[in-house]
Order: sequence, then structure tokens, then C-alpha cells
Amino acid sequence: MMAFKGSGIRIIILDEQQKLTSSLCSAVSEPIESFTDMSACIAFLEQQSNANTIIIATTVTSENALQTFDSISSVEAILVLATVTANKDTYPRKVVGVYSQIELFIRSFWDTFDMIEEQLDFNSLLFYHHQDGTSDPAFYFYTIWKDQNKSQTSTKNSFAEQARLFYQSNNYMKMMINDFESAYKSTDPLVWFDKRRHPFPYRLFVLNALRTHNLEALSHVGFFLNDIQKKMKPVTAINTSRVYIGTKLS
Repeated sequence: MMAFKGSGIRIIILDEQQKLTSSLCSAVSEPIESFTDMSACIAFLEQQSNANTIIIATTVTSENALQTFDSISSVEAILVLATVTANKDTYPRKVVGVYSQIELFIRSFWDTFDMIEEQLDFNSLLFYHHQDGTSDPAFYFYTIWKDQNKSQTSTKNSFAEQARLFYQSNNYMKMMINDFESAYKSTDPLVWFDKRRHPFPYRLFVLNALRTHNLEALSHVGFFLNDIQKKMKPVTAINTSRVYIGTKLS
């Protein structure tokens, strides 16, 4: 069964006052880890790989706590819900803002989330540069994966079946899976790159699989990647750059 979900961004909540967790959990579909104890939260963060991208949502305002969050390399942003706010310049660099109203907090959270996700998408592009036009570099990781998995087959229906099993407790995701299964056409895969109209499967599944080199997950979407590759026209002109949707090699 597939081993992950979401955009690849982890959301960590430290909510000692129990004012934030329920509101944020009901507003997002991404994986969330929630803590009421500072030491447990820090211990969890320190165990995470630097490859993870983390957003901290918290009601804690102590300078020591925020500095600790700020020092963790995998933490990209910190948002604080607090009744008493100070000048933002007095907070650590990664603190996006301090908000006294949950509505403003949620709005800023989504703005921050979208910005980080767009940066991840940009960083997951592979740029190949043609010096003389004679070479035609391929999508490196995807090519390796494809060569090693020639015997595996996947279809729209088999992928939808596996996705329903994995997201069986998420009605919103199941609705998107049903939409994909009924509407997807192999002749027009690029419409599913629109993350607003169709967040599944590309944004919520494929991008994360490519970023993390999740071979098991990719085995379920081979049909989709093959359809996309067929739509990519080769570039042979001299001194042109070629871009592939994929993942960084380093």
C-alpha cells in the first residue's frame, strides 16, 4: 500500500493553550502532528530528516521556544496565534507573523503554505542545458525508475483503487479520486497539473513521490507519467535549455 500522502510539507502544531489545533485541523488536508508539550515537540522535530519541509503553528510566544524552532534547518516557517503581539522584527527570522485572530492566522497559513509549495515545485525541476544540440538528456531519475520497472504495469483504475484504500477515512480525497477516475483521459494528462482545479493526483501525490524518490508510490502512477512524457516535445536546438518536471538529483 502507498506510504505517504499530501504535498510533502509537514505541519507541526504546538498548542499548549488548546486554542489552535481543532481550527487548523478542520481547515487543512495535509498530515499534522499536534503537541501540547514543548519538550515532546522539540524531540519530535529533532528526529525528522533535513529532507522534510516543516511549518510550525503554535500558541507559544516564549523567545527560547521560537529561537529553538528557528534553529532547526527543516523548519521553513513559524506562525504564532497569540492575544498579545510584539513588533515582528523582534521575533526570529522564520516567524512569518503573530496573529490575534484565528481567521487571520488561517489566511496567513495558507499564503505561507502556497509560497513554500511553489518553491518546492520550482526546486523539483531538472534543468538540462544543450551545448551543441546533439544530446537529448532524459529525465534522469524517472528514466532509471522506468528502466528498472519495465515489468510493472499500472492503470487509472488500479491507481484509483489503491488510492481509495489509503485515503479511506478522508471523504474529500475520495471525492477527488472519483473525479480523476471518471474524467482522466490519457490523451490530455496536462490538465491535471492545475493544482487549483485538480490537486489530485499531481500536487497531492506525484510531486511528493518524485521529491522523495518513493518507488512504491511511483509504481502506481506509471501510466500517468508515461502519458505526460508523451506530451513533452524533444528540444534539439543549439544552446537551449530543457526542463523536466521531476526532482533534484542532489
